[in-house]
Amino acid sequence: REEEAKASEDAGVSLLYLLEYFEGDLKRALGRDVGQMTFRDLEDEFWKSPDAPGFLGCKQKQCPRDRKPGCAVVDALEKEFRSEATHFISWSWAYKVVDMLSALRAWRSRTSRVSRGTFLWMCFLCNNQRAILLDNEYKDFSSTFGERLTKIG
Repeated sequence: REEEAKASEDAGVSLLYLLEYFEGDLKRALGRDVGQMTFRDLEDEFWKSPDAPGFLGCKQKQCPRDRKPGCAVVDALEKEFRSEATHFISWSWAYKVVDMLSALRAWRSRTSRVSRGTFLWMCFLCNNQRAILLDNEYKDFSSTFGERLTKIG
């Protein structure tokens, strides 16, 4: 169990998933276009209301970190779309989804990054939002983010 929890904490989301599937999954989950939506809007849609399902059903799935119902989005993804994070993404909840995706496409193009072997650690996707937003379990974000940033480099 410790190994599974550690793998979850260190996991990143595949650049391939973000660029090829993320926006479509959001549209299917919300039943509408996400063009101008920010990550703050997504927070409200997926976690803030009591009947919100979490993105990709992550509110119902068991968390490998604390064994409670509700996991990080990265834990709800298919195995091919998650692995140890290779890059840390510093971003803001106020960013629009389309702007973040556009920036990632530009970065991939500029750096000739291979989508399949690149795994990104982003708070929205890799922190357990149930634990943070609903259970108020995380108190020391400097430790959480600092550990990830140090490990990833």
